[in-house]
Amino acid sequence: MQLGVECTVQPERLQKAITAVKELIAINTDLKTSVPFWKDGSVNLIVLDSDTTNPESINEDSFVKSVVGSKKPSLVSSTLDSVFNIRLDRRGTSIILSALNGDAGSLAGIMYDLKFNAMRLKHWTCAFGPIWIGALKAFHTS
Repeated sequence: MQLGVECTVQPERLQKAITAVKELIAINTDLKTSVPFWKDGSVNLIVLDSDTTNPESINEDSFVKSVVGSKKPSLVSSTLDSVFNIRLDRRGTSIILSALNGDAGSLAGIMYDLKFNAMRLKHWTCAFGPIWIGALKAFHTS
């Protein structure tokens, strides 16, 4: 079985977060969101009785016989793309098929561990002196 993964946020959830931030810092102006500049990260798959963080979980008694795939998500894409190839035994195949037919619940999950800069400052110099642009406010110093 091949599993492609993308990490995205639903527009309603993003709008809810923007509203919460605006209320927290008490501003009425529009906020723009962007994907962080990812510095590093890893991605792990949990499927049935096995996970890629624990190699011992994949053994002769498990539903999953092997997992080959991404150790790191694509840090340059905005969706942190990852791909996994999973080899299942007959029992695991049957359980996954039941889930695809709607007879079982969620059987797999993805864990991201990501590192990013919390704030990046940009410095420009103009005729009036240095200008620093921060995460929430822009200000001019003379």
